Amino acid sequence: MFFLFPNKRAGFTLVEMITVLAILGITIGFFYTGFSLNWETMDHFISRADLGQEMDLIMDKIAEDGRFARQIDVSSDNNTKEAEFIDPDGNSLGVYAINNAGELILTRGNNNYILSPKVDFLNSNFEKNGKAVVFTLALTDLVWNKQVNLSSAIEIFPRN
Repeated sequence: MFFLFPNKRAGFTLVEMITVLAILGITIGFFYTGFSLNWETMDHFISRADLGQEMDLIMDKIAEDGRFARQIDVSSDNNTKEAEFIDPDGNSLGVYAINNAGELILTRGNNNYILSPKVDFLNSNFEKNGKAVVFTLALTDLVWNKQVNLSSAIEIFPRN
């Protein structure tokens, strides 16, 4: 084409370049905003799913011990809440303890297992309800400076 119009130069003008850069900047800004908002929401749902899975595992463990317990002793003070499962022979199956640091600890023999470091001490409890024992467990986590809470309860009737 240059040979037909020798005085015409090929290329983009400054106005065309600025227009293209402005359009690209606006488009990238929209994508970034949408991505960051969706990322925060995804993290919230993943954290909630993780808490749910942790809650299910803990409740399954408590229910399993409850199936073999003849007696469940419950005690609490300002710093800990405990439930001890006792088998038909009078031996301890395990002690579940919630401390005010927010940990749920299972003690079997001389071994301590931290089942969860995310327990809400004020909203979790072990309490007698007639012959049954009600275990209320609340888990909490902080994601993107927002609190994620999940709670569940299970009622266990020891064997007579």
